[in-house]
Amino acid sequence: MKKVSVILVSLLILTFIFEPIQTFAQKGDNGYEGGITVGVREDRTPMQYQEVCFITGEPLVLKGTLTINKSKKQDTIITTYNYTLRNDDVGAVLTRNFTYNIQLSDGGNGNNQQIEKVTLGRNFTEVLRLVNGDTYVLTNYDFDFSSLTDTRPAINYYAGTLNARKVYRIGNSDNGRTVTQEITGKVHGYNQYWGSVELASLDYVINWATPTAQWGGTAHINLSNTVTNEFKYVDNIPEEISFKGRYVQFTNYNSTLIYTFSAPELDTEGEPTYRTVEKQGSLKLENQPTQKSLVVPELSYLRGHWLEEEMKRLYSLQIFKENENKIIPENYITRGEFVAAVMEVIKEVPEDPSLKDRTSERRTTSTRMRGRGRAVEEEIVSPFVDLPVDHPYFNQINNAYSKSLVSGKGQGKFGTDDNISLEEALVILIRALGLENLAPGPGPNAITPFIDDDQISTYARKAIYIANRIGLITADERGYVYPKKLLSFGDAAVLLDKFINYMCEGLKNDWEKNIKDIYSF
Repeated sequence: MKKVSVILVSLLILTFIFEPIQTFAQKGDNGYEGGITVGVREDRTPMQYQEVCFITGEPLVLKGTLTINKSKKQDTIITTYNYTLRNDDVGAVLTRNFTYNIQLSDGGNGNNQQIEKVTLGRNFTEVLRLVNGDTYVLTNYDFDFSSLTDTRPAINYYAGTLNARKVYRIGNSDNGRTVTQEITGKVHGYNQYWGSVELASLDYVINWATPTAQWGGTAHINLSNTVTNEFKYVDNIPEEISFKGRYVQFTNYNSTLIYTFSAPELDTEGEPTYRTVEKQGSLKLENQPTQKSLVVPELSYLRGHWLEEEMKRLYSLQIFKENENKIIPENYITRGEFVAAVMEVIKEVPEDPSLKDRTSERRTTSTRMRGRGRAVEEEIVSPFVDLPVDHPYFNQINNAYSKSLVSGKGQGKFGTDDNISLEEALVILIRALGLENLAPGPGPNAITPFIDDDQISTYARKAIYIANRIGLITADERGYVYPKKLLSFGDAAVLLDKFINYMCEGLKNDWEKNIKDIYSF
């Protein structure tokens, strides 16, 4: 083990504490009421919000704002949702205030899973007022939601189920008019640096009751909330300028709601008839895309090279770093260099800043600083004998090791300066995605279509099978993949470029394709 004692000055600590955090749409930003929001939420900032309400006997589109306030105490998150919605066409106004308690617990056995149990707080209010004087007041609300999040090095996947029952009193007095709404649903999503997706499917069973009649209806809602990134090269118009063009990263925020509704038509007295009314529709929210100009690297020595565009993108994204040593695409890339690049690609899964334990954060900062201006001595230990703590890639490799993304090669060595083969690289990338279980059975059963399938190591079979399935690799014109081939920087650039494209678009497209029978968008 390599050790070093380092002095962390208070100014350096403050630099890390107050470094800006990139945020994306977070789980729960749509609420639990079957509506949609769009875009990045800063805590306590109202968001645009839309939903469809069915309790009046026909679909009623409501639009307005949703404000979310969150606080975290140890393993419990207290979240308050405030809705102010209206439909000016029919003179409807809805106000709603719910508080949920979210209990967090880990899955045990070090499996990097987290279980969420969401329950409703004691106090809740919801009132819908119509221009004709009718009011719908929520008098009883039973709510239960549970989800599991599987944390992988590059991405968090989650799935949840919802059960709820809401009872409304119609009118200002106890006149015997009520509507009961029972809701069941499923939620699936993922969150990662390059984007996020949340899909929900909700079924409604609605029962109305008056002193003289009872009747029922049904509704179904599909929800989609996505944050995606794309990269475009923008040429400069002037010719006499120091750089020809630049890459721009565009972030797009989109939310879609599709609904169907079926219930008896009502007469002028508000009583059911024998005629069934069926309606369907959709809502969509999208923000103006945000854009970020990427750095322009000096790569004149690559001009005209067949890998110029891939190398330019990775340099612009600072996956590859500009330094004194120019990267030659034909040169071999080492294990250390490849892992460092992978860690720059996957980065950290965005965290909801409002869920940070501020009390713990303040306590940790105080303990480390021990008074203003005093330095704190900490010991950093390298997990590998061939990876000194002052190595330029120590932080990236050590982080990858802590995430179980990589392991050593025996005798306490990482093989930092060793070359890396295609199959080794693919094992790392597929492990980052957490998709190993997509391969059929144990390793030997994952048969690939490549002619040199018998050359694939047992430990890499699943990774190569999945990499082929998701488009990270393809066979050459003769059907070979060459799993033992040592990667050059050019090979790594192509592989990482495809990996980023998959994280940005491929994964989202696969989700939408494979669950279209449940989520019809």
